[in-house]
Amino acid sequence: MSSCKIFKRPALGPISTLALSAVLASPAFAQENPGAPEANDTAEATEQSQGLDAIIVTARRRAEDVQDTPVSVAAFGASDLEARGVEDLQGLNGFIPNVNLATTGSFGSTGAAFTIRGGGQDRNSVTLEPGVGLYVDGIYLGRSESSLLKFGDLERVEVLRGPQGTLFGKNSSGGAINIVTAKPDPYFGGEVEIAYGSFDRLDVTGRVNVPLSETLYSKVTAFSTQRDGYVIRPDGVDVGDDNTQGARLQLRWEPTSDLTVDLSADYSDLDRNGVAFVALDIDPTALFPTLVNQIDPGVNPPYDDRWVPNDPQSQTFGTGPTYHELESWGASAEVNWALGVVDFKSLTGYREYDLSIGLDGDGTPVRMFHQFATRDFYQFSQEFQLSGTAFDRLEWVAGAFYFTENPTEERRVEQRGIGNFGNMESFSYDQKTHSYAVYGQGTLEITDQLSATLGGRYSYDKKRLILSEPTRFPDVELVGRETFESFTPRIDIQYQWTDDIMTYASYAKGFKGGGINDRIVGVPGGGFTTLPFADETNDTYEAGIRTELFDRRLRFNATYFHTIYTDLQQAVITSDPAIPNRTLVLTQNIGQAKVDGVEVDATLRPFENLTLNASFGYLDTRITRLNAGTVGGFVIGGELLASPEYSYTIGGEYTIPLANGSDIGLRVDYAWKDEFIFATDLNSAVTNPATGLLSGQISYNADGWSLALVGTNLTDELYYQNGLDLTDPFGFIQAEAARPREWALKFTGSF
Repeated sequence: MSSCKIFKRPALGPISTLALSAVLASPAFAQENPGAPEANDTAEATEQSQGLDAIIVTARRRAEDVQDTPVSVAAFGASDLEARGVEDLQGLNGFIPNVNLATTGSFGSTGAAFTIRGGGQDRNSVTLEPGVGLYVDGIYLGRSESSLLKFGDLERVEVLRGPQGTLFGKNSSGGAINIVTAKPDPYFGGEVEIAYGSFDRLDVTGRVNVPLSETLYSKVTAFSTQRDGYVIRPDGVDVGDDNTQGARLQLRWEPTSDLTVDLSADYSDLDRNGVAFVALDIDPTALFPTLVNQIDPGVNPPYDDRWVPNDPQSQTFGTGPTYHELESWGASAEVNWALGVVDFKSLTGYREYDLSIGLDGDGTPVRMFHQFATRDFYQFSQEFQLSGTAFDRLEWVAGAFYFTENPTEERRVEQRGIGNFGNMESFSYDQKTHSYAVYGQGTLEITDQLSATLGGRYSYDKKRLILSEPTRFPDVELVGRETFESFTPRIDIQYQWTDDIMTYASYAKGFKGGGINDRIVGVPGGGFTTLPFADETNDTYEAGIRTELFDRRLRFNATYFHTIYTDLQQAVITSDPAIPNRTLVLTQNIGQAKVDGVEVDATLRPFENLTLNASFGYLDTRITRLNAGTVGGFVIGGELLASPEYSYTIGGEYTIPLANGSDIGLRVDYAWKDEFIFATDLNSAVTNPATGLLSGQISYNADGWSLALVGTNLTDELYYQNGLDLTDPFGFIQAEAARPREWALKFTGSF
């Protein structure tokens, strides 16, 4: 039956489309925003003759050319994001090989499921840590629920592939995403952006920079996004819509040339109709459909494949309550102080949100599987860092990090078919986490060409979970307490063969924190218990080459890596060992896995007005060993989730100067991903088809304003953000279709 899970693997995309894209291609690596106030130390893109611009990143917590960085980094500046029609991190999905940026589905369209090189996290729970660390202006975000909100005002986005266990550390086993916002500067000015497009889209963003004195500057950014949903229910509700407003206030104080203080506060409010879930397949012979069809015929219509839509990108048959409401705010402070011998940095961050969701998970009018949840969350972090240079050849950085968070959740799940017809299970979670870390890293220039880096980080986590399920176990409340610790070293050696060619080899260890499962588990013979799971760790060996050739007209970078995962964390749908007919969703450490891969990025500027780019990724993921007691559909040789074997992008941009000083910009991008699965447990895996996405933009750019027509998914491909096979026992396969073809007309004016 589950025919939707099997797709034939096509060739590597249409050749004709690639030929077109090769003519009008766009750069994979961003040119940094030249108007950014701190361009000289973190983000300046300096043009050298007609060659490619330099890309300055902070992947190693210091500003350096990406070509000198022994890390696989993809960097995107504000202008690149705008030209591609990218407004949040999910919009980058497809543009970075070996990286998947999608949603978790069950907790709304802002809940992130990031996967890099096979490492990440697909399930959303207060007890789970992400496998890809997300940082905004250096502040770690411990939860994914607000990770996919609109950018507002950016300087750049850096995606670091591979474990970043030393300098970034916290749950960066798969990689890290570093978002840097544009800071205030000493000049008055502003910008307004208005976009109108498909599904009655209307987005408005405004920014104004106001110097308050010779040493104090301010910036206010506000935005509003409105867009109808693209999947329609029988009751007329359009799910997959957008209704979000937000604002950010930033202050920069520079009393001396040695001291800079940045303060920021932001707020956002989201009110959407819910996730665009559909039923891809229905098996009426499964346990729950059989019970519903037999014992509840007067309340529900028959539960069978009549509720599978012909077009899951525009139609669903769900009629249950569906909504997604998120209110979030945060504040941060960054102090940079040059003390002569050393530089001092302090990063302080606070964030909280309130989330409420309603979800018709089965996507049918049958009252089979509905979820309702409210989640409250706050986090606080403090990091102190010292850096400097010793003996004219050693660059070093050392720091201490503290993080605490407290997510709480009340969840109700309606599962019809067992017991009373309106059987409603309820869950209550209250988790408190304290994390501590110290780290250090140094790069020694052994000769003018040879350098070596050695670093390490010690992390210690202490967790407490209060867990109850009042409906099923009204008199049971469990308290679980666990501690986890890890040491994550890094070493790399790089050799600068010429000014334009560098090679490196590195070893790095990463970890994803352990935790306590969010389900009460029965004990054979009587009683109940909590079930912990251990840290997931990985060891990655990497080698790469970074080149800039032909007077900086060609940039060619290639990376090979080999990763070994130990105590791999995976979700499984299983049965309670002591309570008959009770289904559990648990996280377990299933065993060991290996990943081999290649990443290639190339950018070419054959002449001044044309820039071409291509990138390629290869992943070979496989489970190599299963721990004793592992349950579920895991098999030796099975692949990891969200890890397409092949992926590539090709594209570029061409600028046509006009006599009046303005210009016309043309841009096309094509991104292709091989098929992949949404769950490593083959009992619940859904296959996403191989997909190629074509996007493009044509713009008119004059002095102080521009007008652009942007299109995404131009060939209207059907693919999915997430999916889960719940055939056993619920009888359906659930998925969230991605957005169809869209267009937008954007006006930008500055003053």
